[in-house]
Amino acid sequence: MMNVLGTGTGDRLHGTSELLADPSIVLHLYGKKHAVKGRKMGHFTMLLDGPVDDTSIARAKAAHAMLRWDEIIEERPMQTIRPFLWFDGKAEEAATFYVSVFGQDSSVGDVSRSDDGSARGVPFTLRGQEFLAFNGGPMFTFNPAVSFFVRCESQAEVDHFWGSSLRAARRAAAAG
Repeated sequence: MMNVLGTGTGDRLHGTSELLADPSIVLHLYGKKHAVKGRKMGHFTMLLDGPVDDTSIARAKAAHAMLRWDEIIEERPMQTIRPFLWFDGKAEEAATFYVSVFGQDSSVGDVSRSDDGSARGVPFTLRGQEFLAFNGGPMFTFNPAVSFFVRCESQAEVDHFWGSSLRAARRAAAAG
């Protein structure tokens, strides 16, 4: 296999139809919902019949040349600190809840799982901000000391986030 996409960024990638017309080329998408400059969203691989040689390298370069980007997307600074939230068995549930509340540009990433299938590490993004929820056990449990400052555009948005938080707190209190 040979990666033929590279790390180009832009609003729209052209040439993919022509590229995928070649049965030896396969597209792999990573499931990310929001494009950010410099973050790879997927790749193409070229399946070779034999060893990598000058001919296969030339084919890969020709395939790569078919791809072209238009309009560079808005550049976002790379996040250098990722909040790490520790849970005792509820990390995936919490990440899914936060994503449902914040909606746009929010998603749960690829969950790492323990041998028994339970979630261990749960990466998630809320409006472009990356977080990691971790099921680390009962030593350090999640508590109200963690809070999020959310810049809101309207009172309706404030009401939405406040109401979602209150409903979740009531459910947690009722559950004991």
